Amino acid sequence: MHDLMILATSLLLIGCSAPQTTNNFEPSYRAQQYITSEDAAQIAFTHANTTLDNISRLEIETETFNGRMIYEVEWTENGRKYEYNIDAATGSIYDFETEVNYTSK
Repeated sequence: MHDLMILATSLLLIGCSAPQTTNNFEPSYRAQQYITSEDAAQIAFTHANTTLDNISRLEIETETFNGRMIYEVEWTENGRKYEYNIDAATGSIYDFETEVNYTSK
């Protein structure tokens, strides 16, 4: 950065203009708009045909898979364990599974 300032000053002294630079660099994962964890849970509940009132042991975590942020939504309901992976950028269900006769360990 210091060298760039010296170069820009030198170019201005001899009548040239320095190239325009911006410091607005923002990594793409920060620039991306994501759904909230609550939205991800609601997407999973709707797909599983349930509501927050019917479930227990809700857990929501974020992880990265193939460069994409994913919400992992897990809960139990009536002896079943549900696991949904929701794409945080699109709200699409990445995958899901249900375990029947689930007992917590």
